[in-house]
Amino acid sequence: MSAVSRAADEAEPACRAIEVRIEPTWDQWADALSKHMSDSARDELGIPNDRPVLFSGHQPVIFHNGILAKLIAQHEAAKRTGAHRVWIIADQDHVELEHLRVPTGHAGSLSSRTIQVLASDSIPAGVPSASLPAMPTEAVDDDRLEAIVEYLLGYTHESTLARQFANATIGLACERLDIEPPQIIYASALFTSDTLWAIVQRMLDDPRACVERYNEAVGGHPQARVRPLMIEDGRVELPMWGLRDGRARVAIDTDNIDTFQRHELAPRGLFMSLLVRAHLGELFIHGTGGWAYDRITQDWAKAWLGMELSPMALATATQHLELGWDPDEAVGVNEASWRLHHARHTPGMLGDESAQRQKDELVSDIEQAKASGTNPDAPYQQLQSLLERYRGEHRQQLDALRDRVDQARAMQKQIALANDRTWPFVLFSEQQLGDLRRAVVGAMH
Repeated sequence: MSAVSRAADEAEPACRAIEVRIEPTWDQWADALSKHMSDSARDELGIPNDRPVLFSGHQPVIFHNGILAKLIAQHEAAKRTGAHRVWIIADQDHVELEHLRVPTGHAGSLSSRTIQVLASDSIPAGVPSASLPAMPTEAVDDDRLEAIVEYLLGYTHESTLARQFANATIGLACERLDIEPPQIIYASALFTSDTLWAIVQRMLDDPRACVERYNEAVGGHPQARVRPLMIEDGRVELPMWGLRDGRARVAIDTDNIDTFQRHELAPRGLFMSLLVRAHLGELFIHGTGGWAYDRITQDWAKAWLGMELSPMALATATQHLELGWDPDEAVGVNEASWRLHHARHTPGMLGDESAQRQKDELVSDIEQAKASGTNPDAPYQQLQSLLERYRGEHRQQLDALRDRVDQARAMQKQIALANDRTWPFVLFSEQQLGDLRRAVVGAMH
């Protein structure tokens, strides 16, 4: 079951609704967080070992409000249950951090532009943020980005770019939401835990069995679109990355793993989730992507390790920037084109009932002629003449419909921009973020 909440800004009644999705029901969240199992991996990673732990996380990017919903839901659930919050940063991923896309203009003049946040070409192809140092930011000419730029500059002392962006983004988000930040840990540091490293050792004892179970689980969930790992000529691709400073990440397999030190290895996404849900937390809050693909992780863990993982939950939201108009009220290209086409052939659409009756009679004559095997050319020519005359008499109305098609085509980009749910949270007002928080909390019932 799911809970869906819609809220609007009371001060601005024209604003669009916020859609929130929470799964499963709150009772099931609460039940998961009523349990606690002590685990040595928590001690090894500095996570409290005396209470339930509630996990969520994301890549170290300036994220959109769908991700912000996870942060809000995590805070609310922990407040209700006393659970400890941990946010895991997937810093083993290569992500776009140099630029930030923002909307410009208003209403029918909407467009977007890309603002340089870091120096151009500062992130080499394929290099994850865990393998790069913190960096100074570029000067930006958009007031909406001043706060995040200041936060990023405040964390240039961090050891990696991932830590800089994670601390800045989470710090600013929590400040604007008026909540305490969660504990932050990093995927690249998980193997500092001996308990978690023991699972890698188990994988290496029989890599083929591990990956065969992985691929079987992937095959059971094709909708998640996860690629199976390769098994070829005795070489087995493993669900890990090799990370080295300043270099592109390397896919780890049984042929190259011995060339990497333990501290240079990091789990891929599904393996990261398995480790967290097996040892570190009582509940993991996903967005829509993880909610789909982590079912693979559950099946894999059960088949490979004989282990039931801790439960997962879903929290996400769609909140639109107020960009001057509601795309739901705009005429789409398909509808406008349909109206023009049918108005050209259907006089009744423009109120010409006389021409419509004549057309219907001529169409009937054509069909009868065809059915009887006689030549339908005469009524067909009369029909064409009727439509030509009708179009001339109603040229102004048809031209207006044609203009509407042109306008609809011109507005396609604006519609996409106004419907975009992935604008970074830093672009939203305090009022809008407050509305989002209330909507998410309201959906957790």
